[in-house]
Amino acid sequence: MPGRIQHDHQTAVCECNMIKRPKKTIKKYFQQWSAGSLFLERLFDAFDVNHDKSIDLEEFVQGLNILLKGTPEEKLEFSFRIYDIDHDGFLTKKELQRIMNSMYSTFYNEDQSQRIKEIVERIFEDIDVNGDNQLTLQEYKLSALKEPLVVDFLQQFMNDNAEIISE
Repeated sequence: MPGRIQHDHQTAVCECNMIKRPKKTIKKYFQQWSAGSLFLERLFDAFDVNHDKSIDLEEFVQGLNILLKGTPEEKLEFSFRIYDIDHDGFLTKKELQRIMNSMYSTFYNEDQSQRIKEIVERIFEDIDVNGDNQLTLQEYKLSALKEPLVVDFLQQFMNDNAEIISE
């Protein structure tokens, strides 16, 4: 891990190899980005693969690796974890709309909640194959092909913060 991240990570890790105050650590790297706490919480949860409310060294490195150098498939799976608020392995319309609205409002001043609602409705009409009002990871991957806006938020975030992360 280069520069500041390595130094900060070393100071944030305790003897048990877990990050102390992990959400503060994540916020520190993205402090200039005004995403608000919802997205930062979702980013933290996406890093915290085992959902133990802390990020160990392996999860930290793995998350950064996906964000910086991951394959398109890995980035899709990572973004799915961001949208999956309740960790049940499915996305609902409510989850998708909530995160998309939060992230969209970070990048743009105009209210796009109606547009996002329409996009989410269209995704579910086209992709929710079994009509259960939930998207599996596989269905989500199909939706990303049809409606790239869903995944573009993560890419926009990475583009805006690439130099912070790689310092």
